[in-house]
Amino acid sequence: MTAEVQNAALPDAIIEKHKVQAEYDWMVRNFTVQGEVPELHHENSYASRLYSYMGQKNQVDLSDCKEMRP
Repeated sequence: MTAEVQNAALPDAIIEKHKVQAEYDWMVRNFTVQGEVPELHHENSYASRLYSYMGQKNQVDLSDCKEMRP
């Protein structure tokens, strides 16, 4: 059985009810801001790694992905 996401739009009621604002803000920055993350010993943020994998490949750009083409 697989779960299907009906609507992934924010705000999400469950997140809003249970989130710790400082942790939520940190996670949003990690996924959206390219740069170093001081709390992770100055490693690259997840956003940095998505848009520049090993300094060479943008993993978000799917234009060269044959499996994703119609």
